[in-house]
Amino acid sequence: MKAARTYLSYSARAAVCCVGLLLACSSHVQNQSFVQGTLRAHELIALYGEHTDPLCARHLTSLVRHISGSEAYDLSVRLLATHEPIAVAPGNNEILISAGLLKNLNSEAEAAFMLTHEAGHVMLQHQVQFVGDAAQLDISRRRTLELEADRFALDRLDEAGYNTAAALTALDRAYRLSPDFEASQDYPTLQERIKHLSGRVLSTLNYSRGIEDRREFQRCRRSLP
Repeated sequence: MKAARTYLSYSARAAVCCVGLLLACSSHVQNQSFVQGTLRAHELIALYGEHTDPLCARHLTSLVRHISGSEAYDLSVRLLATHEPIAVAPGNNEILISAGLLKNLNSEAEAAFMLTHEAGHVMLQHQVQFVGDAAQLDISRRRTLELEADRFALDRLDEAGYNTAAALTALDRAYRLSPDFEASQDYPTLQERIKHLSGRVLSTLNYSRGIEDRREFQRCRRSLP
């Protein structure tokens, strides 16, 4: 009996050590992801420049935090001063979106979907999977992560009372602006993404109704270069 108790005691300690090791490894990987994300954000801002409009950045940050429920992640939005259509969550709790993409989105609902898609990558911890050599991540897995972020954004859009049809029009607009998406193996095709979301969009409470646009977003949009 004493031997059994001793064995159980050792087993319990080993289990605690394993849990502690896993937590430590997870924390280390997250820290690596954050550092890599910060470097990536700096590279993009150095390359394209930053459009500094505090009111616009504040509105977009408030928008994405409200819709995604990401207050705990302290997400913030920064604007890239380029006409190229870019939206990316580099991994450091920032979302970078270009003036070119925002100007070509028709409504706050479309912008909300694009921003919340990027917030989804953060909140679903997708960036952690890219720590180290991102090329080693299976292409099919990369495409799956994009579809997961699409679904996350659509569900949050619906919960926040936005017109969920904007998810489909935002994707269509983004692919028209970025023909390279269709050719890239890293992204699902537009047809795949529309097919993935269409049934879910039709079943949402706010399909073809709900919030479409607001004055604050259009003011922000007009201020872009």
